[in-house]
Amino acid sequence: MSFHSSGLPVSSPMHTTQAFEDEDATLEVLMEEYIRSIELYSSLKKRVEAVVKEKEERVRRQEERARLALLAAEQNAARFKDTKRILKERIRKAKGIEDEETIGPIPPVASVLSARTFNSYSVPYSQENSPNVFKTRTESSRSSDSDVDTENEANLYMAEQGSLKPKQVPINHARKLNSVKNEVIDKLRSATGPNTVVMAPRTTFFDSPLRIGRVPTYSTPKRRPGRVGLNNLGNTCFMNSVLQCLAHSPELTEYFLTGFYRQELNPSNPLGTNETIAEAFGDLLDKIWRPISHPLVPREFEQQLYRFAPQFNGHAQHDAQEFLAFLLDGLHEDLNRAPQKPYVGNSDWNGGDEQEPIQHAITAWDQHKRLNDSTIVDLFQGQYKSTLICPECKNVSVTFDPFMFLTLPLPVQPPWEHIINWVPYDLTKRRLRIPVQLSRDASIKDLKSLMKKWMGTPVENQICVETIGHSIYKKFGDHDAVGIIPEQDTIVIYELPCSAQPSANGSSPWISVAVYHSSDSPKVNDSPDLFGIPLYVAIPLEEARSEEAIYTRLVERYSPWTNHPQQLFNRFSTTLSGEEPSEGASDHEERTALEGLFVVKVCPPGQNGHSFTSKDGPLRSGETLAQRANNATGSSADHSETPLISFRDTLLCEWDSKLLNFFFGPISNKDEKEKSTPWDRWELYEHPQYTAAARAKKVRKEPEITLEDCLDEFTKEETLGKDDLWYCPRCKKHQPATKKLELWKTPDILVVQLKRFGNSSLFRHKIDAFVDFPIEGLDLTGRVEQSLIAREWSEEGKPIEELEVQNDGKPLIYDLYAVNEHVGWLDSGHYSAYARNFENNIWYHFDDTRVTPIRAKDSVNPNAYLLFYRRRSESPLGGITLEKVAEYRKAQAEGGR
Repeated sequence: MSFHSSGLPVSSPMHTTQAFEDEDATLEVLMEEYIRSIELYSSLKKRVEAVVKEKEERVRRQEERARLALLAAEQNAARFKDTKRILKERIRKAKGIEDEETIGPIPPVASVLSARTFNSYSVPYSQENSPNVFKTRTESSRSSDSDVDTENEANLYMAEQGSLKPKQVPINHARKLNSVKNEVIDKLRSATGPNTVVMAPRTTFFDSPLRIGRVPTYSTPKRRPGRVGLNNLGNTCFMNSVLQCLAHSPELTEYFLTGFYRQELNPSNPLGTNETIAEAFGDLLDKIWRPISHPLVPREFEQQLYRFAPQFNGHAQHDAQEFLAFLLDGLHEDLNRAPQKPYVGNSDWNGGDEQEPIQHAITAWDQHKRLNDSTIVDLFQGQYKSTLICPECKNVSVTFDPFMFLTLPLPVQPPWEHIINWVPYDLTKRRLRIPVQLSRDASIKDLKSLMKKWMGTPVENQICVETIGHSIYKKFGDHDAVGIIPEQDTIVIYELPCSAQPSANGSSPWISVAVYHSSDSPKVNDSPDLFGIPLYVAIPLEEARSEEAIYTRLVERYSPWTNHPQQLFNRFSTTLSGEEPSEGASDHEERTALEGLFVVKVCPPGQNGHSFTSKDGPLRSGETLAQRANNATGSSADHSETPLISFRDTLLCEWDSKLLNFFFGPISNKDEKEKSTPWDRWELYEHPQYTAAARAKKVRKEPEITLEDCLDEFTKEETLGKDDLWYCPRCKKHQPATKKLELWKTPDILVVQLKRFGNSSLFRHKIDAFVDFPIEGLDLTGRVEQSLIAREWSEEGKPIEELEVQNDGKPLIYDLYAVNEHVGWLDSGHYSAYARNFENNIWYHFDDTRVTPIRAKDSVNPNAYLLFYRRRSESPLGGITLEKVAEYRKAQAEGGR
């Protein structure tokens, strides 16, 4: 090995154009494989956790069953003994016998009869204890909240002792027990006189041939109808929570439980599911509203759902609103009463008489009902009024469209906070990590403007990129939104002494290119072994024709990133920006870059002719700068004046592997600390403006948001963006029109979606702001235009019948009855539901299988996502069919009195 005069080892001529056959995998390929592995690991982890959770739950249930079975056996032993004693005592009293031995043994099989299966006893006949008197006393002692039959005193006694009744017995046992029961009754009759009345047992246990099966070891108390939880079948909390909200919608539930929906099934509808979804939903509602003692497993409903909506299959988390939209749409198509007719387009209203939009709205609704006529539409659909105004010709276009959900934006947006890595071009300045805070609607140009304000660099002299590992992944344009950049991404802004964008005519006096760094060690697939972060170098046009000048500029760029910047040059001088002269050096002393540090290679452009990014694939090194210079020298004179590089090129500096540790430290040693190399040394800089904003944010309380604020935001006029222009039929071109949405007609059941999730091309974020919404008395009268017009007409004495106004022009008041909530993030959160049981008016929290009573105000929390409101009305809601359902229920109630 030879040594330079400066004392540094100098590499041999192997720096030039040696090719190495050994290849190394690129970082990008490894990164992609790593990301895929992480995703696969996350997916498998979720599945394993679900399976483990399910197994643990199954073991827990088995242990609970065993414990209850043991408890039941102990209780049964004591209870049967007491029953036998009570029966003997009553027989002894009836016969007037003092000695217990003279009664005779009661058949042992009778001792296994519970109060529900053996409820006959005898008393001496008298006026006071006639059968009618006994009936009255028995019915008065029956508790509506108890799961134990208390027809007589024996039953009441058993209930007080915690009786557990059998559900089913084999048919041969049932016959044997019936014969024993009759035998005991005969003994009672023979032991008493003719004035004794023997009450016939009121039981359905022995009389029904359908209740045949195995005798269970125990039975848990039954829950009230509607208080039934649903098993989570693997991230199906989104489904369970929505089903609970719909199951507690009074009109919809009554429609299915009474069976009226079967009269409106439409199997011939090609848009439907051949009645499958409606039948599965009806069966599930029937089970929810039975007094059962265990959570339901909605397996059958889930299987039918996956048949027609495979997007919900698997164990991934889904949006509850998307599932609700599919379910309501599927029920609507299965129950659509409208015959199939050709679609009639909805025309616009372009101004005229004030009564014309009213008639236009009625016509639009009638056209919609011709094709969409179901109980779902009658209950859940309302009508929007959309107004567009051309900014140029002032043309007005009004349309009326149906809606199923009232999606309300939240008038708050969390700021975009990030740490920017700032790389100055001046070698005397330090590179900084700068925390910033901007609106999510801000653009990259706004970010650069902030850097201009804080750092003094013009906007056009900044390059903003995203880096992954040692490569540039994306180069941002000025119009890109900062809100699409996730918090964990590494954002670097490079300062340049010139404009970052090349001039259109190619007359720019500078050429700026990205610079990558690698070792000259053997490579795999021609992919270099990169290190550090990419740099940018700006080379004057006259210097871009010289290989030596380009090399010198590159060496200068490395001086802030090495442990020994002075050793990059042969002699020291003050001519290099950022370097202090050594002792004894004169002002006129010049220095030259040390030769042989690295070999410069020119990499070809990436996709579409732009400079390379890691999105284009592995970095492929091309010809060396020396080869390009030799080719230019051997060409004509005109070509010799052409720069050796262009702004489309990317430079790769292949460093001598023997010099890497000296200049940059152990860059390949994984055990070294992160800050052991100059590439990781950044200084944190908090601008006073940011510090003041962060301090104010800590002391500032979050603004209170109400549902009224969200409604104001929804009806606020907006200007359409460049990606959503409106074609004006009068101007014959697309225009950034102003748009205003208003409520024309609201449905009987209003489903409000709070728009908590923001979507972008790269990620989703959630707004956890608290929204205060009323539980009772949501008044929409002043926000529904149809209602406002009806009020004006009523005051003027005009007939409002032609408006077809809902609620006969009375105030539109809504009451909350269910809330769907989401806790956590969209991809890793959990859904649950709050709902009011319309039979007992008690609110419950449904968290899969767990059902707990709560207060209504507990549903008003920062996690509320879907709000279910029901309109107050003196008449039945939901159209003609639900009027028939109400009449049917009324007749049932009157007949049962």
